[in-house]
Amino acid sequence: MTRAMKFLIAGLGLSLAVNFLFVGFAIGTKRGEQRTYAEAGDRQMGTRTLRALASVVPEDKRHETRKQFRELRRQSREDFRKIAEQRRAIGDLLRADIIDEAALQTAFDELHKTTRDLQLRGEKLTIGLAKDIRAEDRRALLDRMEQSRQSRRERFYQRQ
Repeated sequence: MTRAMKFLIAGLGLSLAVNFLFVGFAIGTKRGEQRTYAEAGDRQMGTRTLRALASVVPEDKRHETRKQFRELRRQSREDFRKIAEQRRAIGDLLRADIIDEAALQTAFDELHKTTRDLQLRGEKLTIGLAKDIRAEDRRALLDRMEQSRQSRRERFYQRQ
């Protein structure tokens, strides 16, 4: 194999690698544009709040905080599965030829109870974390979170 041929093969390989990089970047960017504001920001606000609070928990409490997070995550997964099932059940009731109002109301009540229970567990953990954090740290953290939320909102509306 001649020296020119080796350079040609190396150049083609490098060209392919760069093209794959650009294609991957383009696909990733396009996927990011398809997200709604809720998907980009506020939908994850509860998780962000808990993680942010955990970041300023005193060092001696972090191990216990991690255990609480793992338990909350386990319970939340179960609730999210239950919520998906309940929404499917509501969809099935709405697709029926004749609407059974009592069954539909019961299904909505169950859905509301599950989402309320999920939210209450998150609130309980937030309260537990917040009482271990100094007041000035909480205020500074909440100010940063509000700035972050505002900048996400602005970026979202600039794209439209």
